[in-house]
Amino acid sequence: RKNGTSATKALLKRSPKIVIGPSCSSACKASAEILGDKNVVQISPSCTSTDLSDPEAYPYFFRTAPPDSGQAVALVNLMQAFNWTRVATIATTDAYSARLADQFESLFKSQGGRVLVSERVGKDTATTAAELQLALLKVKSAAVTVTLVSMHDDNAYTLFEEASKLEMIDKNHAWVGTDGNTILPQEVYLQEAMSGMVGTQPRGGTGDLFKTLLGSWAELPAKQYPSMLHQEGVFQLGVWVPEVYDAVLAAAIAVQQVIDDQKAANPDAALDMDSISADALQGKLKSLSFNGLTGKVSFGPPEGGIDGVEMTDGDRQPAYSIVNLQGNFKQVGTWAAGDDEINLSGTIMWPGGRLIPPKDILPIENDASSPAGNADIPIYGRAPSEDDDEGLRAYFQGKLLGVTIGIIVVAIVVVILVIVVIVLLVKERKGNPFFRAYQNTGGGGDDFSGQQVP
Repeated sequence: RKNGTSATKALLKRSPKIVIGPSCSSACKASAEILGDKNVVQISPSCTSTDLSDPEAYPYFFRTAPPDSGQAVALVNLMQAFNWTRVATIATTDAYSARLADQFESLFKSQGGRVLVSERVGKDTATTAAELQLALLKVKSAAVTVTLVSMHDDNAYTLFEEASKLEMIDKNHAWVGTDGNTILPQEVYLQEAMSGMVGTQPRGGTGDLFKTLLGSWAELPAKQYPSMLHQEGVFQLGVWVPEVYDAVLAAAIAVQQVIDDQKAANPDAALDMDSISADALQGKLKSLSFNGLTGKVSFGPPEGGIDGVEMTDGDRQPAYSIVNLQGNFKQVGTWAAGDDEINLSGTIMWPGGRLIPPKDILPIENDASSPAGNADIPIYGRAPSEDDDEGLRAYFQGKLLGVTIGIIVVAIVVVILVIVVIVLLVKERKGNPFFRAYQNTGGGGDDFSGQQVP
């Protein structure tokens, strides 16, 4: 937030008409307050906090990225797609992360879900590995297996590194990310730790215009125009790049339309940039509609609004890709405002390489410390219910495996005994006696003669 304030004050010395950015919601809130007071229009490509959906506090704020009120709905629908009703949330305390986690929790609970662990760590975006580890230990002790991670990518990378140390990256756990952390890290060990996570991303680039940009950018010199496209085998851009492009394009179109209006009103007048007002630009942006890299770009809610989604005239209608980390983040589904559920279209590879989603809570030992009669917590060793086909199959496969192992052990013991007896008999025949003879004396009993058997 401090950086946002100082950068905005420095920028105002250049008397801008429109400012593009910043990228972080905390910095956006600081800059939007200052720019609004100075009647300067602002368009952010990635500030998504619902706090910014306030036309009175931020009258000249627009964004090409949708507000998090839509993302919260998408995340709840994602949990419901896998029948998860018990989850944990871990978030940092910045405007984006904490607000999104709070909105998710409120909506999830209102629809019958339970948040068993809710952790907020650090100060704004600053947190430590120790703080994240403590939050993870609380999740682990509660035996919760589905965790929503709401924080920026650098903090999420640290969290996954700590989760790996705690052995929480396995087939029993599911990790759900937000659009602030579904970003591929460069380090291979982090890619492995995060492998299998699912989450939301901005819908991203699409269409012929996006393909043209990819091709043109890839041909530019890497030093002057660096991008992921200059890496071998990479044919994509960062997830927020298309949003930046559309934000700049929206600003350019709005400015051009205001200039065109000036020329129409006074064809002979010289171009006067100082006469371009924030109100004129605001009016053009509110009525703007064009096809950008991310599809149709327009601002404001549709007529009648969208259920569960808070929107103002500066917001864009929400649409997200559902992604899964399988080497790279791959789109496995979509969600858009007005959808009642996630539209899954691809195969999800869960942690541990499983194709079956994990359950939403771990089995725990049935001992004196276990809460008696808690039907929500499955007890280790209990046979599953008859309507749980997967559980029954696993249960009886386990029983069969135990019986099979028992039979094999008994067979091995019998074979060993037979071999021992054969060896001893062979020694007896070679004059190395082991067995002693009992001779019948005919008197109604056996008399041990002490003689060796030949």
